[in-house]
Amino acid sequence: MVNLNQTGKFIAECRKKKQLTQKQLGEKLHVTDRAVSKWENGKAFPDVHIMEDLCRELDISVSELLAGKRIETEQYQKETEKLLMTAVGRSQLYGFQIIIYILMFSFITAFQLLLVLKGDGEWLPPTREMILCGLVCVGTFACAVYLDKKIPERMFRMSSPVIQGIVGGVYFLLLTLFDYQSYGGLEGMESGEQIFLILFFIVGFVFTVFFWAAAGSERKDK
Repeated sequence: MVNLNQTGKFIAECRKKKQLTQKQLGEKLHVTDRAVSKWENGKAFPDVHIMEDLCRELDISVSELLAGKRIETEQYQKETEKLLMTAVGRSQLYGFQIIIYILMFSFITAFQLLLVLKGDGEWLPPTREMILCGLVCVGTFACAVYLDKKIPERMFRMSSPVIQGIVGGVYFLLLTLFDYQSYGGLEGMESGEQIFLILFFIVGFVFTVFFWAAAGSERKDK
């Protein structure tokens, strides 16, 4: 949460550096000097609709106003992420990451379906199904990459060992089951081969889950 006292002192400090009285700053923002006094004493916070005007008059950024201090260029991203963490909350950041995972699952599924629809390496005229799968591939991948870049605290969002393990297992199943299904699946196999293949999927799934979970745990420790 925003520290009203720290932010108030910061506003007062910046106002004095600009050689403005509380009344002069209030006139520029169309508020009373009493309102400015309340901000600086930590009794109130500037309304959202005048925050940008206030920052412009004091020559500061909105992030600096919320943080209540000057932010160096190299620290700007970190401070912005901390403020986002405070405003959004951890559960919501995890929710954003799950949405990104779902988009990536959709991309992989659509891509695998596109390969199945294409046939056995033969060139086929594009059908409506193939075009739709192609559009889904491009759309879901682009959305996932955009969200991953724009939502800060990536290391935190991806630090849940449980979620990481489940994601790894689902990736494994999506990438392998589609391939085997495209080559006919279990049909035509002897019972021994079918059992071996099923065991392969189970062992591969469990191994991938534990491997990804361990990687997520390492990232969390850092």
